[in-house]
Formats: sequence, C-alpha cells, structure tokens
Amino acid sequence: MFITSMDVIESVQIQNAFLIAWSKAQKVPGRYLERQAQKLFEFALKIPKGTSIVEVGSYRGRSLTLLAQSKNPIISVDPLNPKQVKDAANAARSLERISKQYKNVEWFRVPRVKYLHKGSLIGLLHIDGDHRYPSPMDDFLHFEEHMAPNSFVVFHDFNERHQGVRRAIKELSRRKKFIKEYSGNSLFIGRIVK
Repeated sequence: MFITSMDVIESVQIQNAFLIAWSKAQKVPGRYLERQAQKLFEFALKIPKGTSIVEVGSYRGRSLTLLAQSKNPIISVDPLNPKQVKDAANAARSLERISKQYKNVEWFRVPRVKYLHKGSLIGLLHIDGDHRYPSPMDDFLHFEEHMAPNSFVVFHDFNERHQGVRRAIKELSRRKKFIKEYSGNSLFIGRIVK
C-alpha cells in the first residue's frame, strides 16, 4: 500500500481540526485525555454521511464539546443522577451551556431507557455512562436498532478498573455485534456488523 500526497494532506487536515476541537474541549472539566480524545474525534469524522452521534453519559461535557466540533447532529443522554454523579448540579449547568452554544447538540436529562431515538440513523454511539455490568451492554442494545451499517460504537474506560465495561464488550463481541477497529488508551471502538 502506497501513501499518496492526498493521504498526507488529509491527515494534516484531520490533525489541525482535532487541535482546534481539543483547544475548546480541554477547557471543559472531564476525564477524557488528549490521546483518547484524538481517537474519538478521528472516528467521529469517519461516520457515514447523514448520520448522527449519540453520547450516553456526558458528565460535564468535555467529550461532548469535542464531538460538537465534528458538525454532526449530536444527542447527549445523561440523567446526571445526584446519587451517582458528584456535583450533578454543576454538571447539568455545563451541559445546558454546551447545548445552547452548539446548535448541533441536544441534551436530554433522562435515563437511557426513557430516551426514544427518533432522528437519523446513528453513525457513532459513544458509551460512557454507568460502567457497572450490564449497563454498558444495555446502553448498546438500547440503540442498536438505530445504528447505521458501518457505524461505530465507542466504549470509554475500557480498562482493568472498569470490569463492567470489559465484560459488556466481551459479551457483545461473542454475539458478533461489532468488529474491533481499535483498542487502546482505555477506549474500545467497534464497527457495527449489519
């Protein structure tokens, strides 16, 4: 396989777009690190045309702000349950501000089970909500029927500390729900098989 000058130009353009997006996202409190954010952003730019992004679990909105720079329509679903989320009131204010600042972002303060997806097919599903099993798997299964062919699912916190996320990915992989595209930096990214 040969690398062309167009490949290099495209790579530089993606890197420049990421640096601009990251300069905005890193101002928002959150747990996404730059290496993770770069990979998430790269896959957000690869989603099928005319599809949307759904993020389950936005906390204060760092990854949401990053994804908003992709210009795709984005749905954020996070109930910010005060029993589970430290500083839920400040997190809610942050997500409200982001959804007003970016016209392509809508935030729903509801549990995933109460959100009914009615928009375009989903090109990227970002799962970063409750990390206890079976929640990550249930998040995926809730949105699966709305996923476009060749779309992506991204699980954040794919590491030893969050065994619920690892177990969900193992079970979904066993069921052949997706093919692994990337694994590293506490991220797992799969391509949807349809």
